Amino acid sequence: MYFSAIFVSLTNPKAVLANIMIYPLFLDSESGLTRQAVILTLTAMAISFLIYSTYCFAATALKNKLAGSAFANKVVGSMYLGSASLLALK
Repeated sequence: MYFSAIFVSLTNPKAVLANIMIYPLFLDSESGLTRQAVILTLTAMAISFLIYSTYCFAATALKNKLAGSAFANKVVGSMYLGSASLLALK
């Protein structure tokens, strides 16, 4: 499953097109392109890791805060009922 996820990510046309359009803006044609590409790739990976780590820590903190909360259960239940009602009316 891990390798299929990597394959999907690497063949995602939106990501490939975005990288093809963005990378040349940051590359200097007079310097070594391989070194620059590696630095840009590592920077993008570090930013993605930082963002997803922040999401994970925030979700864990929120889960710990709301675990067993009757109020949170009522709010989420109301949201589900509201969504179901809107879908039923369509």
